[in-house]
Amino acid sequence: AAAGGHAVVASAGTQSVDLAVDPHAVEALTGLGLDIAGHRPRQLSRDLLATDGADLIITMTRGHLRHVATTDRKAFARTFTLPELVRRAMSAARDMPADLHGWLEAVGEGRRASELLGDNPSDDVADPYGRGAAEVRRTANDIDQLMRELAGLAPWTINEVNA
Repeated sequence: AAAGGHAVVASAGTQSVDLAVDPHAVEALTGLGLDIAGHRPRQLSRDLLATDGADLIITMTRGHLRHVATTDRKAFARTFTLPELVRRAMSAARDMPADLHGWLEAVGEGRRASELLGDNPSDDVADPYGRGAAEVRRTANDIDQLMRELAGLAPWTINEVNA
């Protein structure tokens, strides 16, 4: 890692975790170099938020963000939708702290929960589950592009993925 950091990436769902991984998602992400064939969903809970050790929580929608924040109010400051995080990081890109916690403070400066109450398609990444291969590939590419933008703005790098 450029800044000497190390990150572990994990996921948890806010909806049903009994659904199988969409085979189109497995195919699309394999094309991006990620193997999620063995992925087993976890349910987001207060206990998980308290014990998982997540310094940063990235959601795909404002609805997910609100679910995280109402499950554990302390999680709001470290929870962003992916598009919101990229947008805020772009706006705050000058003289950003090199450590994750300082960076998150700078990115979240002036942010209020009330700003995220309503729905806004520009803050959401569409859920393509069950909508076919083309839609899944489009969403996977959107997420890939946003993550590449975030990687270029963040002072830390992701070394390990536990999807």
